[in-house]
Amino acid sequence: MSLFNKIDMKKIVFGLIMMNLIYTYSQKQVGSLNFEIKNSSKSIQKSFSIFNKYNSNTSTFFFENKAIYAYLLNENFNLKKQLSFEIKKHKYNVFIGKIYDKKDNYTLILSNSKRTKFAIIKFLFDTNKVLLIEDSFDTKNLRFLQSVNKGDKAHILFLDEKTSNIVSRNYSINKETTSTVFDFKNEKFFITDTKETSLKQLLTDYTKPNHSEIKNIVYELTKINDSPYKNEFVYKSFSTTTKRSQVPPTSIELSSRLNKLYINESDIIITLDKNRFYTQILTLNLEHGTYTFQKIKKPLFNVSSMNKRSNSFIHNNLFFQITASKDILNFSIYNLENKNLLKEFITTSSDSIKFKNSPIIQEGGAFKEYRSLKQTKQFLRKVSQSNVGIGVTNNKDGYEIVIGCEKQTVKGINTISTILSMGLAGFSPNLMDTSNFSQTDFNSFTNYLTTKSVRIHCLFDENFNHKAGRIKENIYDNKLYKT
Repeated sequence: MSLFNKIDMKKIVFGLIMMNLIYTYSQKQVGSLNFEIKNSSKSIQKSFSIFNKYNSNTSTFFFENKAIYAYLLNENFNLKKQLSFEIKKHKYNVFIGKIYDKKDNYTLILSNSKRTKFAIIKFLFDTNKVLLIEDSFDTKNLRFLQSVNKGDKAHILFLDEKTSNIVSRNYSINKETTSTVFDFKNEKFFITDTKETSLKQLLTDYTKPNHSEIKNIVYELTKINDSPYKNEFVYKSFSTTTKRSQVPPTSIELSSRLNKLYINESDIIITLDKNRFYTQILTLNLEHGTYTFQKIKKPLFNVSSMNKRSNSFIHNNLFFQITASKDILNFSIYNLENKNLLKEFITTSSDSIKFKNSPIIQEGGAFKEYRSLKQTKQFLRKVSQSNVGIGVTNNKDGYEIVIGCEKQTVKGINTISTILSMGLAGFSPNLMDTSNFSQTDFNSFTNYLTTKSVRIHCLFDENFNHKAGRIKENIYDNKLYKT
């Protein structure tokens, strides 16, 4: 019996449900898999899809305990080809990255649970072959930071715990795997306004759930965007099926993380906000192995560290900073290239917040009722004692910005599997990559369900003048209450 005869139709349905988490944001079906697979098996462990930006095909992968099944679909979601691969080594159980080309060759990068050993599996649909290659890369003293996927290239970033340098492991579809070291020995990192520290110390993020319990990912960066390409799968789905004004800003639950990663077409940006006096920014060019480092002074600089909270956010070429104490909140917007201040908003505990377009919302997860706080001092008291953050998105008339703070209400970081198992009647994958369904949007959705947040929503025109208007219902509300 072939490997394909062992997988049942339930797994295809499961894949469809995952795909429809994005496709049905507008309650409109865009495509479906219309082929069946015979016989049955209990369950799958992992499932994800990759959209090929070069030819608009999609490859869907299902992982079983001892096999991987790959399906190549055209832009109309009709099956073109299928491949399978028997897994003889079980240590590679975490999906890390992906590479693909216009010939429909797909390379998956897998690791063990500690992110210390890696392998690549090549699914060559053009020649109907599958190859497994173990990476001999020595990860001694290295700790996983994050993965970066850029079409025919992928990079895995590590922190060298001994030197506080960043090491990039570089994978390419047709070239040898290489490594790049970003040496920061000439840079001065700060933990306060005057005290120096190491990059290693800045990268420990106490705002992450279970940050002290999962040691192998203690330095992991929060990825704000997954792809620099605007024709990637999720962007295409949103732009064709959902009004952009309905897509909410990055959730407070993600934007309140202290160390964030932004992926651009030519470089990546790492922002470090553990220091409450400066945002420290590393911009890495992964192609050329070069970097820049800068510090941007935060608002309320003269307020002591113990009495304030601060954070930042990058959107396109704009840099947003927020600092809050129990008495005052400062929200500033800069041009990221020249650091020119574009706009500054200040409110005190005795003022009303003149730039908000919503009540002050306190919410304990999406399945609980929320209440409105009446006074600005209540808002400032909470954001000055919790994990503060800013989320930003464009809409057709300007910007929607959410400002607030969060606190985890459900212990643990693997909320995705928990929520999916609730909704899928028993399906409970061990690991699921949604990087082509936007991991960021998926994490925003799950965090939206499992955290307690206090926030305000604000509307601005293209010049960041506050404007009147009603906050439109977001896609998560649609999925929760209207299906």
